Amino acid sequence: MPKIEVDADEFEQFNADYKALSLKLDAAETCCSEMYQVFGSLTDDFDIFAHPLVQKAMTALAERKAPDDLLPWPSKHPDQWKLEARKDEETQ
Repeated sequence: MPKIEVDADEFEQFNADYKALSLKLDAAETCCSEMYQVFGSLTDDFDIFAHPLVQKAMTALAERKAPDDLLPWPSKHPDQWKLEARKDEETQ
């Protein structure tokens, strides 16, 4: 395997960039975990936890992956969310 020459300053910069990105990744994972708890609790409080879009969002937060079809998030009256959640529960 060929030997790669790396300047000490370049290595230090790479190392600093790596550490900064690692900290950002840790913060993003913490944020996803906390938002999973908040979103799950709120949707349960409003009795819409079973709604398919809510479940898709919960899965996305848990897996830390955004599905292509999650956004744009629909704006609906709370009663409409509840009606759709109940319909989905009845069909399962």
